[in-house]
Amino acid sequence: MGPITRKRFKLYLNPRIYKAFRLLCQQKGEKRVNRIIECFMAACLNNSTIIYLVKNLVREIEPDIFSELPRSNRKLGKLRKIEQELEELLEKAE
Repeated sequence: MGPITRKRFKLYLNPRIYKAFRLLCQQKGEKRVNRIIECFMAACLNNSTIIYLVKNLVREIEPDIFSELPRSNRKLGKLRKIEQELEELLEKAE
């Protein structure tokens, strides 16, 4: 079997959790976080109950980790921010 070819994927992660996990991996001597994630995914393929175990463990630590604003709410928030910035610019121009 030859070398494994890898493909780039786009994942959206909580930056605070990612940084903490990256530091933990570095402390354990692991240089590539993506390889650890890949090992986790392979383990889940062999035993899918790992997914439920991890989800339940995380809910105890950070209960709202799986809640996310709907896209429409996020866009509305961005629009409000832009509106506020425009109002500030208009006030400065007067």
